[in-house]
Amino acid sequence: MNSNASVSAASVYRLKDRLIVSPDKRTTAGLVVASEPFVVLPLEATNDDLGSTLMKALALSKTPMSHPVDWKAIAASRLAAAILRWAIGQVRCM
Repeated sequence: MNSNASVSAASVYRLKDRLIVSPDKRTTAGLVVASEPFVVLPLEATNDDLGSTLMKALALSKTPMSHPVDWKAIAASRLAAAILRWAIGQVRCM
């Protein structure tokens, strides 16, 4: 029996003005990688909002992903998601 089959993991990154939540998925090679979707929340997010976002990320983390070939693309997508999604949220708030 594969003991990793039921393991869930997620990350919460705290930046100076926001939180970023993402599922941590195991690759086919066995590494754990932060993956999409990257959800941006304000620092003032309620416990309910953060908890519900974490639960969704944990559920998504159970699905394995192909082992990345281009690590720069993985990092770029995480950075782009954080910057773009936050910028869109700021525009909507105005």
